[in-house]
Amino acid sequence: MADRIMARPKTPASPEAAAATAPAAQDLLENKLEQLKSLLWACHGDGARWSEDEGLQNLDNVFWLAWEMARDATALLQECAGALGKQWVAPDR
Repeated sequence: MADRIMARPKTPASPEAAAATAPAAQDLLENKLEQLKSLLWACHGDGARWSEDEGLQNLDNVFWLAWEMARDATALLQECAGALGKQWVAPDR
């Protein structure tokens, strides 16, 4: 019978190595804002009326998604500002 081989746990990557492979905050922010723009256009831009056919529940879900994307974009903006040494405070709404 073959010997049982046990894999040892992975060693966590150093913060420097993790930062080198992670996308830049500016790239993530640009992606989130583009997604948000497209999503809001689909809801109300240029005569798009698909939300009327899908019903109010679908429209509520779309706005919920847009709100989450805006929250994520705000966090990324703060991260970008922190990287530049500036402080940005989101308005309370």
